[in-house]
Amino acid sequence: MIHICFNENHKNINSILESEIRKLGGEKTNKTNLKCYMTSYECHKLSKSFKNFRDYVLSIIKDNLKCKLNLCMTNIWGAIYKKGEYAISHDHSGDRCVFSFVYFVNVTKECSPLIFQNIEKPWEDNDTIIIPENGKLVIFDPKLQHYVPPQNVDHERVIIAGNIDSELSPQKITYQ
Repeated sequence: MIHICFNENHKNINSILESEIRKLGGEKTNKTNLKCYMTSYECHKLSKSFKNFRDYVLSIIKDNLKCKLNLCMTNIWGAIYKKGEYAISHDHSGDRCVFSFVYFVNVTKECSPLIFQNIEKPWEDNDTIIIPENGKLVIFDPKLQHYVPPQNVDHERVIIAGNIDSELSPQKITYQ
């Protein structure tokens, strides 16, 4: 399951979110699957802007995906990819979550895409490639393997990502 929607208010909030990402600092830089600048996992506890963004993401899942579960944000972080930086292939299945997401804060279409790998049939070469676009929110099954190839342009690729949990275990959730 990959669900894509757009934040119609992105022009008003993205510059605020980017400023917060830079202000919060690169606590996890190069210490995770992301080989770039990365904030702590608890931005929603450190910033009112991130708390508001968390509420926006949760409302999108409840409204657009018709999710009836009681949801909570387990973690949310910001990342900035400079030229040459990337994210190794990974999934979020070990993070005890039912949804994961990536939101594009400050990108160009030339920035590195988000790529979901077809690990069940890799010989078919039909990975899902998400082209970055400011305001695009990508919500996905945390079991999906994904990565970001090295950033090949000088424009910094600024994103927010996170994981969402429910009272049910991930094994009891089905995706349509």
